[in-house]
Amino acid sequence: MPAEERQARIDAWEWLLRAAKDRHVAEREWEPIGGRALLKAGEVFDVLRVTYRALGVRLPDPVGGRRVPVPRLDLLGRLAELGLTGMVYRTDYRPYLCFLVPPGTDQTWPKLPLLRDQVECMGGSYADVHLVGVPSPNSVEGPHLHWAEPFGPDGPAAWLSDPGRLHEVLLERLEAAI
Repeated sequence: MPAEERQARIDAWEWLLRAAKDRHVAEREWEPIGGRALLKAGEVFDVLRVTYRALGVRLPDPVGGRRVPVPRLDLLGRLAELGLTGMVYRTDYRPYLCFLVPPGTDQTWPKLPLLRDQVECMGGSYADVHLVGVPSPNSVEGPHLHWAEPFGPDGPAAWLSDPGRLHEVLLERLEAAI
């Protein structure tokens, strides 16, 4: 692994752990590749969970009655087409993506009409606390919970997705479907 990529993962590890109630517990939860730590949304980041359908990501046809995961390059290509950036994680078993967005996004995230498309913003602005399963920065391949691509060297400003752009894209997709 190149030194720049290794440093980006170390930086991401430290940054994500700022959302852990107990750093040591979170690190143990990340130990097996595919592990996930329960981190508190709302302090370092919020999480915007968006279905593939809402983004216009086509699911591959099942093979032998079993769901086939969306190939990583197809998914990254679709996000690039839509002009969406930032860190995204997923699992091959569920048809949705989780975008890291700035903390406090849940206070302003529009709820309707996007609820129809199963778009949810989880943060810490309300009485309920959202603990979200987040993969280790080292988990970059499925089928378990993993990042769609490795963390880049540009730090948290580049790792967080723009919630305004996400909202714009989702509304455009919704309007196109009507």
